[in-house]
Amino acid sequence: KTDAVRTDIMFTHCGGKHRLPTVIQSLQRIGVPIAAVSDFDVLSAEQPLRDIYEALGGVWKDIEVDWRNVKSAIDGKKPELNTEEIRKDIQKELDAVKEPLLPKQVTQNIEKILHRSTPWAMAKQTGKAFVPPGQVTQSCERLLQRLRQAGLFVVDKGELESFARSIGGHGPAWVNGVVTKDLVNDPELEDARRFVAAIVG
Repeated sequence: KTDAVRTDIMFTHCGGKHRLPTVIQSLQRIGVPIAAVSDFDVLSAEQPLRDIYEALGGVWKDIEVDWRNVKSAIDGKKPELNTEEIRKDIQKELDAVKEPLLPKQVTQNIEKILHRSTPWAMAKQTGKAFVPPGQVTQSCERLLQRLRQAGLFVVDKGELESFARSIGGHGPAWVNGVVTKDLVNDPELEDARRFVAAIVG
């Protein structure tokens, strides 16, 4: 049965995409078959993508041309915020601070604002739909397929949270909301079920 429970499969986080190569290599050394999952923005820089791919047994030159095509096309798109908008949003955050030390939440908010100054912020939200049509989309499809063949499953919708946009929050808060849904039958989770089935398969 395709829906049979497989008790020997474990999903876990590893503390961010930069730690993926280390975790992959550690598990491989003790003979654990592994597949890695990452948000779409793992394609934004050569590292850690190259280390992840090579840790999974891939040869970087096999995907380098397609990766550069995708990266260059997204880098060239307009960011969500321009310089003046970034300045205003950051100033608004700072103006609200009354304490002598900058609160952690304000620091995180400013980091989010700066992240929106790059087109990869939008790419992370929308995934391959953000990639220009034509040859770049063809490069993206080939790249994602090669990565999947090696064992790296990139969320082509953008990020894991894209699988259930009706749930607010991010990370653990989002997971806590998702697990209250009907994971088997909820129509919103159909893409998530297909994604996981591909990993398990």
